[in-house]
Amino acid sequence: MRRLCIILIVSILFLSSCGIPSYHEFSDAVSVSSVSYVPGVATNYDAGFRVTIRWDSDENLSFLDSVSPSVLLMYSIAPGRDSLTSYFNRNIRSSNNYYNGVAASFDSAGRLNNVEGSLNGNTVNLYAFRGQDGRSLSTAASYTFSPLDSSSSSWYFMIRRIEGPDNGFHFEMDVYSQQEDGTYSVQGTIPLYRYSGSNSTFYLTAENDALSQADYSYYAEADADDDMTYSIYFYLAVNLVPGSGAGFNNIYWSSLSYDSVDA
Repeated sequence: MRRLCIILIVSILFLSSCGIPSYHEFSDAVSVSSVSYVPGVATNYDAGFRVTIRWDSDENLSFLDSVSPSVLLMYSIAPGRDSLTSYFNRNIRSSNNYYNGVAASFDSAGRLNNVEGSLNGNTVNLYAFRGQDGRSLSTAASYTFSPLDSSSSSWYFMIRRIEGPDNGFHFEMDVYSQQEDGTYSVQGTIPLYRYSGSNSTFYLTAENDALSQADYSYYAEADADDDMTYSIYFYLAVNLVPGSGAGFNNIYWSSLSYDSVDA
């Protein structure tokens, strides 16, 4: 009996030294939804998202990393979205525990690793954006926009299309936060370019030069007619990372929300 007790004590000390995982989820505190406008703002947008954080609902929100919460925005190019949100939630939030997530990583083409869907027998992937002059908008843990601080409980990420030269186009995202008087103020504007290069624009149709690009791979695989129009789907999720004194040690991702525009 004494020997068994000694073994149990040693085992507990060993596990403690390794760091027993403490998973925490913030689904009651963080929510994401697609929206078409910002209350009280006259600007017209093509797509958008609202992020709500109830700061007083969970004490762990006071112990986050300095760049957290952050927002990751991605896109896909296809006539539909398949179940990419489900694939993201299962593989990035973790298949074993939706709240034991991992840092989002991207390959050299800007494709999100470990998340892939199939639509009409053709592959659909999620891709990162680049900002002005090729700046990465997908680097953990700050990602596209960081941090969402406790000065606001409601944030809007609103996207509009910007026409460019040679019949190309890109997007811009205005970030709004709620002020004390209930109105919304712009906190910044982020240019959104394709990941394939510095300031790379989107094509008007999924044909010719577009078909050789990784993010247009759905149409390269499809038996498509010439001059095919397509849709661009936007996907947004909120990322939370523990800091000093946090009562959890897992990376948390909100569910992935989506919106779309026609090219």
